[in-house]
Amino acid sequence: MDEPTPRTEKVKHPHYYNQHPAGIECYRIVQEFSYNCGTAMAYIWRAEYKHETPIEDLMKAREHLTFEIERLTAIKNKLQNQDRDSA
Repeated sequence: MDEPTPRTEKVKHPHYYNQHPAGIECYRIVQEFSYNCGTAMAYIWRAEYKHETPIEDLMKAREHLTFEIERLTAIKNKLQNQDRDSA
């Protein structure tokens, strides 16, 4: 295995994903969630560290939560329709 370089560390372990006071790296948490929820969490996680203002990342997080709500609502509606059709 190659030794980490500043470039690979920037790609694999960006500083804005390693800033949590508990010392936990973001990916270790978000990998346990759906894509949309994990992505929203990652945007929230880095919001204070990546840009001058957290607003853009927080808006992106909100958008991914909206995607997840829409996805779950569609699944729920599909299941309800299947139940209704089979009754």
